[in-house]
Amino acid sequence: MTRSTSIRRKVAAAAAAVATIFGAAAGASAAEGEKLTAATPYNFSYLNEGIAYEIGPVGYDGAGLDYYCIQQDKNTNYTVGAAATMQDSVNARKAAVLISRYPHSEVKEDVTHAAIAVILHDFFDTSTGSHGWPSARARLEQRYPQIFVRVDELLAEADAATPTRLATTLSYDEGRRNGAVTVSIDNARGEPVPGIAYTLTLDGPAVFPDGTRTWRAVSGAKAAVVPWTSTGDGDVRVSGAAVVPSVDVIASSQRLVRVGEGQAKAFDEIRFPARKTFTPTIRTVTTPTVVKAGDRVTDAVAVGMAGPDDVWPRGETLTVDGWYFDGLDADAVTRRIDRQDGDDADDFVNRVAQALGRQPVATAQLVFDAPGGEQTAVACDEDGDYHATDASGFGTWLWAARRDRQRGSMGEYLAQDIVTAIVDGAETNVTRRDTVEVRSEAHEHTAHVGSQLMDTIWVSGFPDDHGRWEGDEAIGVGADEAYAQVNVWWAGGDGDDDAWRPEGDGQPQPDEHHRLIGVWDYAAVNGELRVGGGAPDAHGEAVEIVADAPGWYVFVWSFAGDDRVAPAASSYADGWERVRVTEEPVETPTLTTQVDHAKVKVGEPFHDVASVRGPVPEGAVVVFEAYEAVGDDAQPGTNRLLLSGGRHPLDPTLTSQQVTSEETRSPTAGLVYWKATLLSRDGDVLATHEIGAPGEVVEVVEQPPAPSREQPKEQQAQETKPALAATGVAAAAPLTVTCILCAAAGVVAIRLRRGAKRTPRGR
Repeated sequence: MTRSTSIRRKVAAAAAAVATIFGAAAGASAAEGEKLTAATPYNFSYLNEGIAYEIGPVGYDGAGLDYYCIQQDKNTNYTVGAAATMQDSVNARKAAVLISRYPHSEVKEDVTHAAIAVILHDFFDTSTGSHGWPSARARLEQRYPQIFVRVDELLAEADAATPTRLATTLSYDEGRRNGAVTVSIDNARGEPVPGIAYTLTLDGPAVFPDGTRTWRAVSGAKAAVVPWTSTGDGDVRVSGAAVVPSVDVIASSQRLVRVGEGQAKAFDEIRFPARKTFTPTIRTVTTPTVVKAGDRVTDAVAVGMAGPDDVWPRGETLTVDGWYFDGLDADAVTRRIDRQDGDDADDFVNRVAQALGRQPVATAQLVFDAPGGEQTAVACDEDGDYHATDASGFGTWLWAARRDRQRGSMGEYLAQDIVTAIVDGAETNVTRRDTVEVRSEAHEHTAHVGSQLMDTIWVSGFPDDHGRWEGDEAIGVGADEAYAQVNVWWAGGDGDDDAWRPEGDGQPQPDEHHRLIGVWDYAAVNGELRVGGGAPDAHGEAVEIVADAPGWYVFVWSFAGDDRVAPAASSYADGWERVRVTEEPVETPTLTTQVDHAKVKVGEPFHDVASVRGPVPEGAVVVFEAYEAVGDDAQPGTNRLLLSGGRHPLDPTLTSQQVTSEETRSPTAGLVYWKATLLSRDGDVLATHEIGAPGEVVEVVEQPPAPSREQPKEQQAQETKPALAATGVAAAAPLTVTCILCAAAGVVAIRLRRGAKRTPRGR
């Protein structure tokens, strides 16, 4: 019967056998010179060539190990000599299995031990002749045929219990991040053999479940599956050995064998690449490509894998952070800023900010628990959701997965920070400006047939680089519209021009009362442009506009819009952009203005005074405006109003009258520019002056004002001063203007228009 599944019937002996892999050697066995105890009671006797023999174990030593003869033609002296491990073979393993499975027994006439002896002679006995093993075997089989029946049974047992195939195979589980080594120790039939001690060793960035690189175990009824986990990236070598059964050859008067300590047989090495880290990809598409001021800025973000060997760590989430830069010009979005070796994400963000000359205006953060999904990121600033502004211009995203900002263990799986490219077309948008503003004025608001008509237009609100952007399909932003247009319309007829006074913001359709005089292109950029009077258009062609019929002539500036700038246009009904043309010249009123103080302290009151001479129509009014204080180098009239006065009515029965503006004060030092305008009841400009004209500027100072400076002699040589209020006369020389003089001076408008909307002027 089976006494133990180990070679020495003890698991401890199996563990000691494992140690032989690394050079350990001895277990308990007989010392040289020890006399064996004869095993005659367990043997079977027979005659061969007249000599009596016994078949079975020769004897056993003090440790209980059985010794068998493998040299038939020699006699035994029961003395243990030097021991040597027999060279490994399948038969040696089978012999060890049988000897250890059936130790000597007190039961007499047990054919099992005799059968084992026969098998050992068959395997290892090389004696020949009349006293050799073949001759003796024949005699024995005649005498005890039952022994040979048992021989066949034992050989079948040995086949099942003897390991003949040692194999290790590798499997992956989570990519190359973990897996298992399967240990197969099988018999000749391919069935697992239990009880065989083995050792596995890992050399490289991987460990076994206990965190070590050495695994010791004993085979079972099934192939062993030993998990491993990568600790980094690199090649791993799996080596190991199993302790297979062995027999010792004992030198004596005849060669003897006993069960050995077992000997190590190496598994074939396995080499494989292990990889703990993975390289996620961040794919983003900013949506929409063109946004409006006031809109939230969003980005569609998805994460994936860089290659087939990249595997998402089980149970982990990936945190990605985004930075949004805006205010970029056309040149900036065509740049490519490369990440340098050693740059982590934060370093790169700082370097991008320096290269672009802009700090991020907003950020976003998303968390992914698997690859493939897409999420929408919303740009946020310290106040919450970020909203694009008219100054946002081009904007672009930069995304990163930062190792030190990950949750759980995800940071351990990133070899380095993952950073997206910048500037990337798919990650870039543009905020469409709705800020184009136009201030303009016809040089004459009344004229007669045959007069040259001219207009001066000041445009602001375009990007500074407008006209240079040629479009980019990758970004999805079309090229700039290079030109704006100025249309000049005539309206009138039937002898009653008042009936066709321009109305409404939109331009009319041509008919018998509305005629398009011409359309000219001008660069769609910020700045001043002159229309008419021979000044060139955008193509260098001189523009001449001559009034050829009584009626209304209207200048309309318009821009069709592009992806960066919304459409904009001046109003067709804007009184500052129209000229009333009569058949013959008509008398027009004049407007003389004078501030009450040329210099005041911050917070002190001041006002303006206007003197009107000549006939005025019923319903005519004077409107005063004062602009907030600015520095000497500022463009007059481009800032906000300090005062937007009411409508001061005039008496149509008088040909000389004065009007005083509302009082105002400036909270800051600087120059306050005044503007006075004489308007008809219908909003037609009857007389005005340019902003910043002499006598229409107040200097506001922090300290008490110095005595007023003497006015230039040439200014004093102007027409005789009207009888103004005493404060006005003492302050500065008056300004007298008519529409004709305005044309000579190049007067400017005093109101701002955005898009197609008219800005109320308090008329």
